[in-house]
Amino acid sequence: MSRLIAIASVVLTFQTGCSAVMVIRQPEPLDRSGLVEGAERARIVGVLGRPIATEEDTDRDRITDTYAYTDGGKANTFGGKAGRLVLYVAGDVFTIFLAELIWIPAEMLLDGTDYSAVIDYTRRPSDNRWTASRIDEFERK
Repeated sequence: MSRLIAIASVVLTFQTGCSAVMVIRQPEPLDRSGLVEGAERARIVGVLGRPIATEEDTDRDRITDTYAYTDGGKANTFGGKAGRLVLYVAGDVFTIFLAELIWIPAEMLLDGTDYSAVIDYTRRPSDNRWTASRIDEFERK
């Protein structure tokens, strides 16, 4: 009997933290305030990360970048994530980890929204920097 309890304890120990780990790995909310026409390319790359594809049109002095990114949304702010983490750990302790049956599916619903964006840049004559001339953003399904 003690062997069964030891095995169950090991299984539960390794099973714990799944929802807590999911909370920690959730993407942060994305600050879209820098995604405006006229924004410099370096600023946009700072917000969205490296583009997944870049196409240069040297004849028209234009660059087109394609981005793929995830916006964590308001639920994944620091406070939201910290609150869920405390709730999940407390629930695991008081229910001997049976609460994971609820926490994991709940956390899967809060995994953010996937987006793609295609941004055209033109060179600004005054300082030769690339600036956004067109931004098309859409949700990926």
